[in-house]
Amino acid sequence: MDYARAIVESSARIAALAERADLGIPIPSCPDWTAGDLVFHLGTVHRFWTAAVRERNPEARPNVDDGDVDDADLVLWAREQTAALVGALAVADGAPCWTWWGEPRTADAVARHQVQEAAVHCWDICNALGQDFEIPIDQAVDGIAEFLEVMSSSMEMPSDHHLSFQPSDWADVVTYGDLSLPPITLSGSASDIVLVIYKRRPLEILRVDGDVTIAQRWLDAIDLS
Repeated sequence: MDYARAIVESSARIAALAERADLGIPIPSCPDWTAGDLVFHLGTVHRFWTAAVRERNPEARPNVDDGDVDDADLVLWAREQTAALVGALAVADGAPCWTWWGEPRTADAVARHQVQEAAVHCWDICNALGQDFEIPIDQAVDGIAEFLEVMSSSMEMPSDHHLSFQPSDWADVVTYGDLSLPPITLSGSASDIVLVIYKRRPLEILRVDGDVTIAQRWLDAIDLS
């Protein structure tokens, strides 16, 4: 997958939608956020990771001031932050980089994670505006594995089971936990699986083979803050 292209495409769609929409409309999947808040959030995220990638110091979190941006300048500013991030990633060539999740502490790992950040927030604003958006299949399949890898240190595995994620539109299965234990299998489109684990859609949209209560308890315990 071309990470930079994926980041640009999702971010550009967010910017284009925000440019035509009322920035004050609520984002139901992100309580207390408006469209303007979402655009500002993504811009500050891109600004932060641009600094991290440029510093090439895996041991120190960069100090970046979020500042403030007028609504009139917000979309242009956000586009500039996306361009800066993609530019920094292009010259980083996998260089060391601080990350909040630990290893791998590289610019490539940042790029991989920012694909998911932009894609999920693209769904957020499309959903708020009543537009259909499905995370592209290659991004969604990678997003399942990436989420489990990045969040593994803070997730508690259900006892006596492992989780199996089986996209209906992809041949590969992604697993999490001790494979010697019986599985709880979650099936659905790769996009829907990603949106469920990011708490954008309810577990009910997936087929669950196994104990639904355990699967829901695992999802409820995920901390996205």
